[in-house]
Amino acid sequence: MIDYVWYDGDIPRPPYPTVGARPVLSGLRATVAEEIALPMEQRGETRADMRERVDTLTHALGIEHLKERDPRHLSGGETRLVAVASLLASGEKEIGLITPMAGLAEQAVERLQAACEATSQTVHWLDFSDRPRTLPQRVEPSGARVEREGIPLTAGGVTRLVGPNGAGKSTTLRRLARALRAPLSMQFPEAQLILARKSVEGPHPLDLSLGEQRVVSVKAVTGAPYMLIDEPDAGIGPVHWEEIHALLAGALARGIAVVLACHDERFATDVETYACVETITILRQP
Repeated sequence: MIDYVWYDGDIPRPPYPTVGARPVLSGLRATVAEEIALPMEQRGETRADMRERVDTLTHALGIEHLKERDPRHLSGGETRLVAVASLLASGEKEIGLITPMAGLAEQAVERLQAACEATSQTVHWLDFSDRPRTLPQRVEPSGARVEREGIPLTAGGVTRLVGPNGAGKSTTLRRLARALRAPLSMQFPEAQLILARKSVEGPHPLDLSLGEQRVVSVKAVTGAPYMLIDEPDAGIGPVHWEEIHALLAGALARGIAVVLACHDERFATDVETYACVETITILRQP
């Protein structure tokens, strides 16, 4: 059963087990199946019961193909789904999911909601409200369209990468960053910000909210001719959402070519109100 709770500001830390805005796995198991089964193992459940529950959850969430994968080598969306599966397997009566749709493709969101509705646990679905947003003025492209690494780039325009979780959108962005020698704003940028920190002045990156980290991370890539961003909308609230749009529009007005991976259709629709957007679909390789 899902209990939907919506926030305009920062989401407080709940008093029950939670998958946060930054999904984290234990790092204690070698496969996804073992990672999901970990809470059942700690309760002393039988191997047969654990295997059956893992099979049920991975089927419900559409991640059966990940069961034998190394949890360290998952995409951001895949990591979120595995973390949720492990929490559902825990048997806790109340659990929480903070910004559960962040970084997930539409079909994955539908599967996640169905799995949470089907469980006897109370799943507190904690997310930001979809209030109206203040968006920038229209910016038109200012240069020709070219291609690098199979990805179109337009000065003053946006290229949006879409595709299922695990298809390789983040990999494509990293490959493009190397080819262009351009900076990349990562999906969960805290480690990136710590490495890039040049002084001890100001708050430590880990003391910032995810939205604040995202704004700082996007600001850090606005000075190059190309601006590459992985899931700029992931886990951020309305205020930081508007800040990101302002940064994108400012970069476009300066003739910067923007490439972003983005699952959230609300964010993408907002971008289309002020920018020329070309959408490229990345498909998972067989």
